[in-house]
Amino acid sequence: MSLQVDICHINTHFSLKLKCQFPATGISGIFGHSGTGKTTLLRCIAGLEPAASGSINFHD
Repeated sequence: MSLQVDICHINTHFSLKLKCQFPATGISGIFGHSGTGKTTLLRCIAGLEPAASGSINFHD
């Protein structure tokens, strides 16, 4: 399974645009400096916070 993410989240502090794929096996990590949108990305993927625009797609 792969995860393709295309998110634009506009906040008072940042704008995030991201496209990525994660492999079906193994471990993947998300790294970045404080305030770069890591938690927002995970919250959008989990459905806890809506993205301002874009889409999150799961493919088998």
